[in-house]
Amino acid sequence: MIKLKYCISFSLILLSISGHGQEAITQPSPHLDFRTTWLKSTAGIGVASVLMDESTILNPAPIGFYQVGSFYFQKGSLEQQNTSTAGPSNNSKVDELGFIVSDSKGPVGGSFSYHKQEFTEQKAERFGASLGYPIQESTAIGLSYTIDKQKYTESQKTYIFGVTHAVSPEFTAGATLKGAALNPKDNSEALIGLQYSYKNFITLIGDLGANYRQDLNGTSIYGAAIQFKLFKDIFLRTGYKENNFLKLRENGVGIGWVSPKLVFNMAYNTQRRTNFEDSKETAFSVSYRF
Repeated sequence: MIKLKYCISFSLILLSISGHGQEAITQPSPHLDFRTTWLKSTAGIGVASVLMDESTILNPAPIGFYQVGSFYFQKGSLEQQNTSTAGPSNNSKVDELGFIVSDSKGPVGGSFSYHKQEFTEQKAERFGASLGYPIQESTAIGLSYTIDKQKYTESQKTYIFGVTHAVSPEFTAGATLKGAALNPKDNSEALIGLQYSYKNFITLIGDLGANYRQDLNGTSIYGAAIQFKLFKDIFLRTGYKENNFLKLRENGVGIGWVSPKLVFNMAYNTQRRTNFEDSKETAFSVSYRF
């Protein structure tokens, strides 16, 4: 697994180099935003959650707390309807496939992810890598870097700096700073989050942020999620998020089964973008820990 860490570190260097010397053409589709099944169920809320498979997507810091490896597979579909009055109303379907390989056995944790979306005659791909490091027993920092590729558009390079702090076993805080090489004013946001678990039965999660390169009054992002532990290893969760910059409202619900080696998750997510489109997502994932 040590070799995997070097491969991930090398991937980060390559991703950074490939981002230089390119000029923006157009911004990729907003549906290139890859999220795990867990995040779909919480409507994308969870900056303060100590998650492993999500390290290349949301907050890269928490992977530094783990001492295991993981292989993650996800399959899903997205149905979207154009609701704009400026153009014809039409429906489209997007098929999604995702993989994440993580290794945190050692002082530094890292992961590599690949995500593909296919719709009509187009294909979009995302490659990502991340590193997480515990600077103290209860605090970790991390960095992730992704490249989105789509036909006829310029590749989008995005980085996320993250930090996670465990105030206590029940209470954690997190923050992320996201930036982009292409259209930075439209793809830069700062988020802070809190998570509190009560008697290992109910977990409350909340995120708050905004686009820090724009007027904060019109770019606020906020939401909340809740998770219930139904039985010893079954979890039910739901969430809501509102992104005023994208004029987007989102709801999610999901269920998961967790064992020492395997984790299964299913989610259903709906999004409504004002005067633009509605979408419905379903996803299934399995994660194997080793």
